[in-house]
Amino acid sequence: CLAGELGVFADRLGLNSGARRRSNRSRKRAMPSRSIPPIPPQSNYRRLDSSDIPDGHPVSGFGAYFLSTRRDDGKLHRADFDPLELVRLMPWLQILEPAGQSDFRYRLSGTLVVDMLKADLTGKMLSQIVDREVMDVRRGEIQDVFSTHAPVFSVSELNFPGREFVTVYRGLFPGASDTGDLVFFITAPVDARVV
Repeated sequence: CLAGELGVFADRLGLNSGARRRSNRSRKRAMPSRSIPPIPPQSNYRRLDSSDIPDGHPVSGFGAYFLSTRRDDGKLHRADFDPLELVRLMPWLQILEPAGQSDFRYRLSGTLVVDMLKADLTGKMLSQIVDREVMDVRRGEIQDVFSTHAPVFSVSELNFPGREFVTVYRGLFPGASDTGDLVFFITAPVDARVV
């Protein structure tokens, strides 16, 4: 109804009385939270060498940037990371940060990753959106990234329910910020290219 829509609009602008705003807040808190769509199961997962990723693919492009920008500790530091140099790669970029002993939070999820997954993972915990098998694989990749100070590359099929499988290349790259470690994480379909 129009009156209800106007009331919501007025609430957002702060035009209604405090009692009405408190009433709306109470209703919002009582509503169930929306579930996070899970990342689809993966199949045919295998690790790759960097030479297996074709030139022009987003993973290859970020790999070249990483090699030219990383510091002596083998990490790409946030202070050295310039998104303007990576405009064509940013839509495929995800950034993960450690959250607790064995979990990771998405600090960023690029727009083309959001389109591919049909979900924005920014702010979500990895453990909330993947099954145990995928979580174990990601943890292993991330541990290897930080123990070797080198990228990890892989390929797998994402099995989206009701959609065709999407085969993706992945690259995880060691990074750091002022507050700790980061993982720069590129995921894109095998046929994706950046010009």
